[in-house]
Amino acid sequence: TDTPVPDDLMEIRMMVHSLRDFWSDDARREGQAVLVLRQLGRRFGTVPEEIRRRVGSADSPRLEAWAERLLDARSLDEVFAEPPAPPRPDA
Repeated sequence: TDTPVPDDLMEIRMMVHSLRDFWSDDARREGQAVLVLRQLGRRFGTVPEEIRRRVGSADSPRLEAWAERLLDARSLDEVFAEPPAPPRPDA
């Protein structure tokens, strides 16, 4: 077999680090989603499947926003309501 040359080793090392970062970010996002779902269930009871899908496919910033909103929300609608769009400047 061929022994990898140093450039190949550096490329492999960079790929491993890149994959580790990706998996770490993905695992963090999945953990956030699980926590948000548990909190929603505890606060509001059964969480509809549509909401479960939204939470499961959300990115970290959105999950963090929902986690903060559910602290004061009185309903699932309040947690998942989209904030109003900023006013558009006159063109």
